[in-house]
Amino acid sequence: MEWMKSLPLEIIETCPISALAIPGSHDSGSYWLDMYGPFAPDQTRWLSRILAIFPWIARPIVYRWSITQVADFKNQLELGIRYLDLRISSGPGPNQYSVVHGLFGINIENCLQTVWDFSNSHPSEIIILDFNHLYAMVLADHQALVELVIKHLGDRLVPPQPLEMVTLASLWGTKGRVICIYQNDIARDPKYSIFIWPSETIKSPWPNVANSQQLLHCLDQRYQCGPPPLQSFYVTQGVITPDAPLIVRHPFSSLRDFMAVEVTKELLQWVDSRRAGNWFHIVIADFAETAEFCQAIISLNTEKIRPLSPRSATLPRNEYICSCRWQSREGEENTDNEHGELCPVSRKRDLEQSSTRW
Repeated sequence: MEWMKSLPLEIIETCPISALAIPGSHDSGSYWLDMYGPFAPDQTRWLSRILAIFPWIARPIVYRWSITQVADFKNQLELGIRYLDLRISSGPGPNQYSVVHGLFGINIENCLQTVWDFSNSHPSEIIILDFNHLYAMVLADHQALVELVIKHLGDRLVPPQPLEMVTLASLWGTKGRVICIYQNDIARDPKYSIFIWPSETIKSPWPNVANSQQLLHCLDQRYQCGPPPLQSFYVTQGVITPDAPLIVRHPFSSLRDFMAVEVTKELLQWVDSRRAGNWFHIVIADFAETAEFCQAIISLNTEKIRPLSPRSATLPRNEYICSCRWQSREGEENTDNEHGELCPVSRKRDLEQSSTRW
């Protein structure tokens, strides 16, 4: 699917890419995990204790509750996914870097090669790679992983620049088709900073709730704050996080069978209820191949409100601070927005000034 080239011409030429409605997948690489391999280093403390005591019992449970996608990278991209959420660890072998989610998954080079191949055969499509959780890695590992990204993607990498000024048309005038965000300080190294984007390029608050009712309440609370500034991508995480008691009560079920597919359907119903004049940017879900997820998010682009002007989009940070209480990716509750993980917009906007449609 090449949906970006099918957007209205005005969006292609004038809409910042950070304002597009873009479908993404949560834990994008967790469509295959090695149930018989070692446990990954991203486990929570309570789960690590259980795994150490009862590995033969816990292993299949971890596997069933850690799978978040069915489609592989190639099929996700063909469905229309343009944002890939990447959780990476060193291992399991030496000089290897793999997707992780409770267990080790595929080697990251599989993803990079797939992105390269897709980009070559679909030159109008822009792909966002978000390396946001990086485990068991020292400086040498970060350097090696970034070198792999550069080796596989080369001139397809879009160099960092003011995001609010980047449009599809401006990117199509270059070779760059992949925006690679690497959430580690190495992104500021002059050797790599011309290839990869730093962590402030994206804001992705984690609701950290275990049922759809709580999820939709959190998402609605954030949505009512209005559109975030366009200097960074904003991710609406339409996902739930099963807690330990829930998994213990349902050890023979799975994330997909017990809740995730229905949650994705409810997410789309909620999104559809806000379709008129919506400001959605990146929206991610588990099992993104279900419920016509991609088509639903892509279609939002025809009914978006026009974002703020570049001048308004670069107002000082304190004009966007909000008191909504969200959890950061690491789970630490905070309201000072210092690291951009929380709801970044609280000031009232004159909606009439931003209601013009694309």
